[in-house]
Amino acid sequence: MSVRKTRRYFRTELIKMYTNISFVIMIIFTAVIYMTNTIYIDSMSTKSYNMFQIIGMKNRKENLKAYGISFESIFLGTGSGYISMFGPVIAAVPFVMLFSNARKNTNVRFEIMRTGKKEYLIGKFLSAMVCGGSVIMLGYLLYGLVSLIVLPGAKEQFEIDEVISGFMAVKSVRYLYGKLGIGILYLVRSMEMFVYGMTSVMLTMLISAFVHNKYLVLCIPFMLNYFWSGLINKYLSRSVLIQYCTPSYPSMIFHLQWNEGRRVLVFWTSFMLIILALSYIVMEKRCDCGE
Repeated sequence: MSVRKTRRYFRTELIKMYTNISFVIMIIFTAVIYMTNTIYIDSMSTKSYNMFQIIGMKNRKENLKAYGISFESIFLGTGSGYISMFGPVIAAVPFVMLFSNARKNTNVRFEIMRTGKKEYLIGKFLSAMVCGGSVIMLGYLLYGLVSLIVLPGAKEQFEIDEVISGFMAVKSVRYLYGKLGIGILYLVRSMEMFVYGMTSVMLTMLISAFVHNKYLVLCIPFMLNYFWSGLINKYLSRSVLIQYCTPSYPSMIFHLQWNEGRRVLVFWTSFMLIILALSYIVMEKRCDCGE
């Protein structure tokens, strides 16, 4: 296997995905989904407010300060919300659109002949993962930019301490925070989104080796993720090993101790290698090389 060919093909595919209009659309769509998350609930009226409703609120900064809502608390503490449901679809759209067009134009076989089967598969797989991670991360950063404009900043140190407590369990993060300040936590949060996007694409890669219809390639992982998450929440929430299988769990690696984080890393690396192996076997068995 040629590392040089793999690197060149990876770079070429990544540029194609980054310059595709679907990449920009999915970034905006990710930000919009995060903006539908509940920011706070009014204790008097029990009405919940998301970012869209807060933007139209009068005297919003004064009202939000009364509830202890700040940019730091939202950017560092926002839950997944609907992104846990739609993330696998959103992250995979740029890859699926590009791959589907290549199949339609019968370019796959020529790309494999030019680069080699292993180089093609690894380059395609890694570029899809990086693109998926970029979509979710940049969408979250866009959401963070809106939050920075709309929401007030935390004024007191105790307000910040409440927000960052979840990050302080890991010694390395705690050390970097002491040296670099809260900026390192913004970076960690962004990396969490990137990791989530990367793992969300893996199942789509496997499905694309067997299924040609781009809509099925997107919908099957969505349905599997939806039913699997519901099954875990209802029946299997106590099993740590089962929780490893959810795409959102690897993003928690920055909150885990070394031994736990290492097990998560080994599990998902093994899963990635299994998907690569299965995809390679399918490519070898089919006369059209998966086209």
